[in-house]
Amino acid sequence: MLAYKNNKFMELEECTISVYDLGVLMGAGVTDLARTFNGRPWMLREHIDRLFASAKYACIDHTYTKPEVENICDKLVKANYTDMDLAIVFFMTAGENPVYAGAAGLKSDPEPTFIIHTFPLRTKLLWHKYFTEGIHVCTPYVRHIPPNMFDQRIKHRNRLHMWIGSHNLAVPGAVPLFLDENGYVAETSGANIAVYRDNCITAPRANRLNGLGMRLLIDAAERKNTPVFYSDLTMFDVMNADEVWLTTTPYSLGPVCFVNGRDIGNGQPGPKWRELLEEISNIVGKDIYREMVEEKAKKPAGELIE
Repeated sequence: MLAYKNNKFMELEECTISVYDLGVLMGAGVTDLARTFNGRPWMLREHIDRLFASAKYACIDHTYTKPEVENICDKLVKANYTDMDLAIVFFMTAGENPVYAGAAGLKSDPEPTFIIHTFPLRTKLLWHKYFTEGIHVCTPYVRHIPPNMFDQRIKHRNRLHMWIGSHNLAVPGAVPLFLDENGYVAETSGANIAVYRDNCITAPRANRLNGLGMRLLIDAAERKNTPVFYSDLTMFDVMNADEVWLTTTPYSLGPVCFVNGRDIGNGQPGPKWRELLEEISNIVGKDIYREMVEEKAKKPAGELIE
């Protein structure tokens, strides 16, 4: 696998980060994740836009241009894509701490560390059960970082609360659904949430990432004449929805069928989910349901089929 770090292409094994890096020492880093469909980056400029906006908010100054980053991504995809779609990961930190690195007084400001790498999206291995059995979400006692600390519209690496939350769930292996300090529904550690009831979609209006998976859902909903609203959602709204979904770049739209041990609807992936997933598939040019559930990997006999 080819990767990129600070103006150089290199093998992924060589693409490391210093123990002095402020991304390690302080979590001073922003990130983003795009993906390919049929080997083509999808919404790449939108992901780069969000990365740059996150870096600006996080006071990480850099000299990269958006076309330059697009060009780097294109080269990585061409080098790394085979028969499996890729995730494209961006990671930008504030650079090395000059005191820890022994360069105090020699540098006025540290230079940012910028890494881009890819990995194969083993979609069926990772999310097959999401699509066949439904997702189980649980609310941990840990609350989401409030906006009076910093804006959650940026995609950042300060996720200790999400790590702790994922290890304090009533149902082991469930996806943590975080509430904000006022008890309103925020997001999971990797997805936005949307509830569907009476032919309307409602999503949290605040304290969440501006997810590009959500934007894709909105595009599909418009094509199906399904209105989308934003509101302060509570767990009452989630528990009494006809259907609940998670929206995210890797698997696009996943059905939530259980919340805190209770069924949503009839406890099965719903018909509206399948309708919108099919429309999203039409938009991106790939049958996402087949990718997750039905498609068999083409490998020689005797090797593991995922």
